[in-house]
Amino acid sequence: MKRFAIAALVLLGCGVATGWTEGDGAVAPESDLGIHWGPLNVLPSVNLSLYRDFNPTYAKTGDEKGATAFRAEPILDLVFKGNGWGVTGRGWFSRDWYLGTDSPYRNIIERQYYGENIGFFIESPRGTRVTITESYEFQNRDNYVAGGGGVYNASWQDRTTARVGAVLDQPLGEKTVLRAGVNYSDLQYDSDSLYGWKSLDGTLGLSRKLTEKTDALLSGGYERQTSDGSANSSSSYRITTGLGSRNTAKSSYRAEVGMMGYDYDGGSANVTTWTYSLSGAWKFSDRFSGTLSGSANYQPSEVDQNNYSTVNTIGAGLVFDATRRVKTTVNVVYRREDYARPDPVYGETRLDNQVSLYWRTSYQFYRYARVFLNAEFSKNFSSIGDYDYNRLFLETGINLRF
Repeated sequence: MKRFAIAALVLLGCGVATGWTEGDGAVAPESDLGIHWGPLNVLPSVNLSLYRDFNPTYAKTGDEKGATAFRAEPILDLVFKGNGWGVTGRGWFSRDWYLGTDSPYRNIIERQYYGENIGFFIESPRGTRVTITESYEFQNRDNYVAGGGGVYNASWQDRTTARVGAVLDQPLGEKTVLRAGVNYSDLQYDSDSLYGWKSLDGTLGLSRKLTEKTDALLSGGYERQTSDGSANSSSSYRITTGLGSRNTAKSSYRAEVGMMGYDYDGGSANVTTWTYSLSGAWKFSDRFSGTLSGSANYQPSEVDQNNYSTVNTIGAGLVFDATRRVKTTVNVVYRREDYARPDPVYGETRLDNQVSLYWRTSYQFYRYARVFLNAEFSKNFSSIGDYDYNRLFLETGINLRF
């Protein structure tokens, strides 16, 4: 469950790199949509859909059992722009109803969750820019006991996720820019079998103009982590260098590589490896645009006590506007999670490789209405066979915008 959730976040990141995304109810801030009060535009929308999840419990390969449900998801977006500043925000609520009689699966599928996110920026005439972001999400899930083997799946209990971050971009002359940032995140589970964790991360970097289109990058960072699964706090550090583009209407990218170290659980383990950070958005033509994202980091295990993993993630996306009314989005994500210590159940070191593919096609048949078809497929290859799984998710519905 955790791996799929993080892959979904990477997919979202690929979409956000190009601005507004249409998936999951997001709406483009078109001037003729929404409710306008001067510089404020409020855009209500709702998704009504039917979906089939072919493996909602992430059961191992061969033990899958599917479920069908109806979903209603009202969403409220806002855009508030001024001279040199702007605010974007979103709030949503989602409710799923199981269409079946299997009681354990009803407890899993019939869920509700809600959340919000806000972004704010302000920029001075001399180029100083401050960006602040914040998000919160709550997921309500019941416990589940598999009917066949009586295996308890703790991942279906409630969880909350909160994040807040700030970035300062400060020009130092005509060719150099200082970037400083801080981020805080908090993941909490309601289950004693899962281990939430908090992190506070600070970064400091410089960019130096090489050409009219390219900057040289140098940055460093330090992160402090506390986990419910370990007695002491952990810390990581990294230094990277690379290249970035001067932002234009058609391209924006940053590519950095370097080294990172990890001091886990107050020094019970000290490791070093290479790291990278990738982000990019390109507009190839009026119809095609693409995105790229990627990162490597250490994090405490959410499923094992006294364990941690090295996580590598790379995602790429493509948006194709076949016509003014037909739009297709494709995203692919690769995630590798290498656990440092043997699995407490199987006594083997666990290595998971996951590939996820997301496809969405929509057709706007009316000014305020759009029908859509979503398909998601994930396959997890694990060094421990019982953690192998396949998951196919199909959804079709209508998005109403006002």
